[in-house]
Amino acid sequence: MSVQIPGYKIIRPIGRGGMATVYLAEQEIFEREVALKVMSRSLADDPSFGQRFFREAKIVSRLVHPNIVTVHDVGEYEGFYYLSMEHIDGGDLKLGRKRLTFRQKITALKDIAKALQYAATKGYVHRDIKPENIMFHLSDGRAVLTDFGIARAAETGSSVTQTGVAIGTPHYMSPEQAKGQMVDHRADIYSLGVVLYLLVAGRVPYDAESAVAIGIKHITDPVPQLPEIMRDLQPVLDKMMAKSPDDRYQSAAYLINALDALDMPALEKTSLVLEQVLRDQAELIQTADDESPTLVSAPMGVVRAPSGSQAIVPGAAPPPKKTGQKDNIHNTAPRPAIVDTQINESIVEESPDDDEPERFTVIYDTEIGALDDVKPARWPWFFGLMLIAGGAAGYYFYEHPNDWDKVVIESQSLLAEAKVKVNDLVNGEQEISGSPNIETPVEETPRSEPASLPTTGIANENAPVVESEDINADASSDTSTVVDDALVDGVGDSLEEGSETLQVGQQITQIEERVESLRGAVLNDSAFLPELVTAYRELLTLAPENEEAESGLTTIRDSEISKILSLVDDAKIPAARKKLSQLGYLFPELEADQIAKIESRINQREELESLLAKASTLQAEEKMTEPENENALAYFQKVLEKYPDEARAISGVRKISNYFLSRADSAFENDDIETAESEVKKSLEVDWKNEEAVSLLEKIRNLQEKNAEQNSLFVQAEESLEAGKYFEPVRDNAYHYYAKVLEFDSGNASAIAGVDMTIEAFSAWVWALVGERKFNEAKAAFVAPLNMLPNEARIKDLNAAVNSVIEDQLSANKAAISRLVVSGKEQETIPARQAEAIKARAAVFVMFSYENFPVEPVSVQVKLMDGAGNIEIAQTSVQTEASSGVAKFRLDSPVGSFPIGLYSLVVSRDAEILNSTVFSVE
Repeated sequence: MSVQIPGYKIIRPIGRGGMATVYLAEQEIFEREVALKVMSRSLADDPSFGQRFFREAKIVSRLVHPNIVTVHDVGEYEGFYYLSMEHIDGGDLKLGRKRLTFRQKITALKDIAKALQYAATKGYVHRDIKPENIMFHLSDGRAVLTDFGIARAAETGSSVTQTGVAIGTPHYMSPEQAKGQMVDHRADIYSLGVVLYLLVAGRVPYDAESAVAIGIKHITDPVPQLPEIMRDLQPVLDKMMAKSPDDRYQSAAYLINALDALDMPALEKTSLVLEQVLRDQAELIQTADDESPTLVSAPMGVVRAPSGSQAIVPGAAPPPKKTGQKDNIHNTAPRPAIVDTQINESIVEESPDDDEPERFTVIYDTEIGALDDVKPARWPWFFGLMLIAGGAAGYYFYEHPNDWDKVVIESQSLLAEAKVKVNDLVNGEQEISGSPNIETPVEETPRSEPASLPTTGIANENAPVVESEDINADASSDTSTVVDDALVDGVGDSLEEGSETLQVGQQITQIEERVESLRGAVLNDSAFLPELVTAYRELLTLAPENEEAESGLTTIRDSEISKILSLVDDAKIPAARKKLSQLGYLFPELEADQIAKIESRINQREELESLLAKASTLQAEEKMTEPENENALAYFQKVLEKYPDEARAISGVRKISNYFLSRADSAFENDDIETAESEVKKSLEVDWKNEEAVSLLEKIRNLQEKNAEQNSLFVQAEESLEAGKYFEPVRDNAYHYYAKVLEFDSGNASAIAGVDMTIEAFSAWVWALVGERKFNEAKAAFVAPLNMLPNEARIKDLNAAVNSVIEDQLSANKAAISRLVVSGKEQETIPARQAEAIKARAAVFVMFSYENFPVEPVSVQVKLMDGAGNIEIAQTSVQTEASSGVAKFRLDSPVGSFPIGLYSLVVSRDAEILNSTVFSVE
C-alpha cells in the first residue's frame, strides 16, 4: 500500500527499518527536499505510541543546533504517524567511517559532542549514540546527531520504560544503561567513547553472543586499550568510558577541550601506520592456511578461530615475548596481537569432548566482506614496509616542501636498502622452495616458541642466508655428487650472460608491483604521491619506452595542476603555493613560463582575497564609506574594477547598501523622516539598483508630501478659527480643514483636538448672539453644523439649549411666534417639539402659536429653504386673527414631492424673523 501524506510529494525511499520507512520527499508549500519518516501503520494500534511519537518530535523541535537534525513538521494521517526533517545527504558514520581521515573522525566526534553539550543544557539525554545516528552534510562535512526516539529529559524521574529495563543499543550503551538505571548526559559521553574506539581500532570494544552478555562486559570488563601506537589517545578514551559516571568528563564541553588539546599531526601520522597494519592483518587472515582458517558467519559477519589456535584481533595490544623470541626484521610495523582463546571469551572455544554450541562474536570492522576482491601480495610485509615508508616521506614532504632534495636522497638510500632486501627475499624464497605450500597444513613439532603464522616470501632472521659462492663451495666438496665440468662451464657462461637481463627484469617487476600498490595507496592518501612519482621515474630509467609510466606521470602532473587551480578557485592560497612548490620538485622538467602562469594566477587570487578580506574587516568595523579611501566600499570597488563579476564584492556592496537601508528603516519606523531620508540616500549612493531602498525613498517622499499637505491644512484651520469661520462658509471653515486631516490620518491627535476647539468656539459665539438678543441669527447659525455633523451630540444639545432660552426670552411682553412645528401630515394640536425627520410627499403641514400680536389681523411671511438656507423652495403668507392663538397651514412642493434632505422654515414679520426651525425629510 503506497503512502500519501498531504503536503508532501514522496520521491523515493532512502531508509527502511522494522518500525519506520524514511523517504526523500518534497514539502510542497516550501518546495524543499526533506526526509519524511513514516512509522509503520500497525504501531497506531498501540494507544501509547502516538504519545511517545509526538514526544520525540517535541524534544527535537526544542533542540535547535547546527549539529542536531532539524524537525520541520510532525503529524498523523490515516493511521500513519510521520515526522518531516531536514534531508541530510552525506550518509551516516557507519557507512562512511572507512573513508574518513583521522582528523575528520575527530572533527565528527567534536561536532557530536557540541550537540550533546547543547542537549544537556536543555535537560535532555539522547541514550542511543551510535554510528547509525551520526550523519553528515555533503556541503560542509558537518556531523549531525539524529534519532531522538528514546531520548528523555534528564531531570525527570519518570520514564516511558519500566525501572530496570535497559534502553539503548547493546554495543554502545553505558554501564548504567545496561543495569536499567536512571541516566544523565554522562551516559551519552560513554557511548561516544565507544564510537571513538570503533573509529580508531576498527571494531567495537565489547562483543558477545547476546545483548545480555554484551551488557555484562560493559559493566565488568576494564576500559578497552587502543593499539599501542595510538597510546596518546588512551587517556581521553579512559575518561570517556569510565565505569562510574563521576569518573567521566562531567560535560561534553570538557571532552571538546580534551580533543582540541590532542597532538593532531602526530596522531594523524601514527593512524596511517595503524591503518596499514589493519590492512596487512586483513591480508594475513585471507592467506592463512587451512589448519587455522578465518571463518565468516554469513548472516552476522563473524570471525572465529578453532580450538588450540590463536586469533588475530585488530587493534589489540601484542603479547609479551617469550624468552629467546625475536622480532621479524622485515616487519617494522606493530605486529598483530595474538589472543589466547581460553582467556578471551570473545573468541570461539571448541573441544571434541564438549557438546556446548559454538559462540560467535561480531568483529565490527575487519574488512572481511571485501577480502574476496583482494589479491594476495607477493611480498606482503615488504610492500607494507614500503607503503609505510612512503607515507612517512609523503607527510614530511607536505610539512617541509623545501627539504625535498634531502628527502629524495634519503628515499634513494631507502630504495637501495629495499633492493638489497628484495634480493634477500628472492634468495630466501629459493631457499625455502622445498617447504610445504602455505595452503598445505603444517605439521606441528614440539618447540619452546609458539608457531608463527605462515607467511609468503618473508625471510626469517634465524635462518642462515647462504651466498652463491657458499652454495658452489658446498657442491664441489660433496663427494656423493658427480658433476660434469663442461656442463658446469656452459651453464655458468649462460647464467653470466643472462644475469644482468634477469636482474633488470626482476627490478622492473618489483617496481611495477610497487607502482600498483602505491597507486591504490594514493587513492586513499595523497601523502604517497611522491613515492609513486619516484617509482614511475625508476621504471622509466629501467624501461624508457614504458608507456604506462609515461602516461602515469602525465596524469599525475595534469591532476596536480588541476588541483592547484582548484585550490586557487577555492581561495586556498597557502595550500596552492605549497602544492605548486611540490609540483616543481616532482616535475622539474616543467617549463618556467607554465609555472609562472600558475604563479601569476595565484598572485591574482591572493590580491583578490586580500582586498576582499580588508573590505570584510572594515565592514565588520562598520567603516562602510568613511574614512575616505580606507573604507569597505572603497575596497569592494577596487575589486570590481579588476573583477566586475566577482560575486562576493557585488554582495559586499549590497550589504553596505542594506546597512544604510536598515538604519533608514529604523528611523522611518520612529517617524524620524529627516534621518530616514538621509540614510536611504546613502544606501542608493552605494547601490542605486537596491529596489528596497528605492521603495523606501518613495514612501518617504509620499509621507513628506502628505505631511506638507497636513501642515497646510492645520495652518488654514487655525486661521479660520481666528476669523470665526467655524462651520461656514462651505469648504472654507475650521471644521472642514480639520476633517481633511482626519481623512488622511484618522487618529491624528492634533486634528481631533482642533475639532473640539472648533465646537467650543462655535458654542461661545452662539451664546454671545443670544446674549445680544440676536435670536434669529443664533438659530440660523446651527443650519451648517447640523448639516455637517448630524450625529454630533454636542451640536444637538447646544441647539436645543439655545432654542429653549430664545423661546423663554421671546415669551416676555413681545410679539412672538413660538412652538413652530413642521409635520408630514396634518395635526390637531401642536406637538411638543419639532421632529428631527418627517415623512412628507407633496406637502408639509405647519403649525405655530403666536402671542402679543396686535388685535387687528397681522400678516406674517413663511419661507421654506434648503438645509443650507441658500435656496428658496416655497413661500406663503399667514393672517393672524387675534393677539394670540394657533395658526395652521400647508406648503406644497413646487416639484410634486419633497426630496429627501435637510430643510429650514423661517417665519418673519416686516423682515424681522420671528422664529425658524430645521427638519429633514426622509
